[in-house]
Amino acid sequence: MGGNASAEASGPVRLRFAQPRWGGTSLKFKGFVQLVALLVLITLAVSHSLVEPMVLLLQPFFVLSWLPWVFLGAGLWLLAGDDPPNSGP
Repeated sequence: MGGNASAEASGPVRLRFAQPRWGGTSLKFKGFVQLVALLVLITLAVSHSLVEPMVLLLQPFFVLSWLPWVFLGAGLWLLAGDDPPNSGP
């Protein structure tokens, strides 16, 4: 039986990166994911608490019942015209 004696004598090779971790992910990565989730929840809570009162406060502007009056005023202003600059005495 010939062959390479050194290859047959070596035992199993253990790789450093093949060691098991918790759930297949590192603890640093889990902490990062939890931090991002917490930041998203805080951002949603703050935006909801700020946007909802603003919408309730500005609701009359969103109804746009005042828009025809703005168009009427702009039309009258455009039709009123102005004296040409050199038309006076």
